[in-house]
Amino acid sequence: MNELIAGIDLCDEYTQVSCGDEEKAWTFPTVIFRHRAAGTWSVGEDAYAQTLRGEGSLTDKLVKLVLKDGTATLDGVRYTVPCTVHPEQMEDTQIVRFRVGNVYKNCYIGVYFDDERVMHRKRPVMAPGEMEEIKLEKEKLLLHPELKTITIKVEEA
Repeated sequence: MNELIAGIDLCDEYTQVSCGDEEKAWTFPTVIFRHRAAGTWSVGEDAYAQTLRGEGSLTDKLVKLVLKDGTATLDGVRYTVPCTVHPEQMEDTQIVRFRVGNVYKNCYIGVYFDDERVMHRKRPVMAPGEMEEIKLEKEKLLLHPELKTITIKVEEA
């Protein structure tokens, strides 16, 4: 059996992954990026390049965030409660509460099932100090049996 010995050096600026047997190492910036239109994720140099093109949101200093039990704001949303929904186990409706990462005026809450927008609700003002909420309906969730991701975004008017 072939065994691979790998090491990971993780810090705020760079991450290095090395393979002992092959004496190979890869170093890349410790950043994560969420593409606004596609909803995809990138890391490292690709994340920086997409950020410079204005295509989405970059989060850096990930190790510091973890050590402080911090959160990152992506697409305007800091976190949701609950963070996971199981349609087969839920009641007829599920309230999902979330906080935004900034003050937003005249914007929308967008809810997506994978890449399909299923809800678009206007909000005059949203602020980090107030919990926002949406209501998910079991009936609508069950219409998407292959659903992998529910995304909540703040969208500009």
